[in-house]
Amino acid sequence: MKNLDAIEARIGLNYPIDDATFQSAVIESGLDPDADFTGGKSFDRALIAIIDTLIGSAERISEGGFTSQLNLDALYRLRSLLSRKWGWPDLSQPYLISRTNRW
Repeated sequence: MKNLDAIEARIGLNYPIDDATFQSAVIESGLDPDADFTGGKSFDRALIAIIDTLIGSAERISEGGFTSQLNLDALYRLRSLLSRKWGWPDLSQPYLISRTNRW
């Protein structure tokens, strides 16, 4: 299985995402779309990029009598889980910025 196939299988079956979004996320995360799937940090970074795209899109999409509604809570939870797994800041949660000693 190739990286592009793996990411489409992981998240793309449930949501309407075009191929260019998948390719862009895989390439921006430093993976070769045509290389064999290995998983890991870069793959999860590509998943987060696709989740961010979905969160920023319309919550309900209707086309030709077919309606797809995104579960934003589930997307936020998945993004949070992937972020915590690798120790990255979870931007979907509140966080504090220290403004002490600015001078």
